[in-house]
Amino acid sequence: MVVQDDVFNHSRITTVVVCALTSNLHRATEPGNVLLEVGEGNLPKQSVVVVSQISSVDKARLGERIGSLSSTRVDQILAGLRFQQVSFFNR
Repeated sequence: MVVQDDVFNHSRITTVVVCALTSNLHRATEPGNVLLEVGEGNLPKQSVVVVSQISSVDKARLGERIGSLSSTRVDQILAGLRFQQVSFFNR
């Protein structure tokens, strides 16, 4: 799941920042992760955004865009990412 602003997505930068997406629903209970329901972002089944698995991926490795999420879900994912960062820097 791309978690980078469109300003960067449409720039000359050749990479994008992504979070892992899994259908392993047990991951939904981990701190900061966000459970997505069937149909959200056109997903065929429930999935979990794993905010602790952040990567930079070359744009050439991305497939077709599947869909987009509501601003509420995006806010939840951003909150999860902030939680993950704060936890790291406050140790």
